[in-house]
Amino acid sequence: MKIFIYKTLIIFFLIVLGFQLTFNYASKKIERQMDNITSKENIDSFKNVLRLQMKEAIEKEDFIKKEDAELIKTFIDKIKIDLYKNNLK
Repeated sequence: MKIFIYKTLIIFFLIVLGFQLTFNYASKKIERQMDNITSKENIDSFKNVLRLQMKEAIEKEDFIKKEDAELIKTFIDKIKIDLYKNNLK
């Protein structure tokens, strides 16, 4: 009976240790990445890059290719039809 208790305690300890090494490590890594993404410096950097890309897009003569414009128009028309159908039901 004594050996059974020791084996049970060792297995329990190994399971807890395995959980801490895998899931806890992964969750802390994700938490650190989220903190890094939402930091003030990264948000400001993202805003600056977005502003620069918007300025470059404004300066272009053709903002959207004709194929892309037709595709977007078709997609928006499809959404309008679906919304109209769902509002009638």
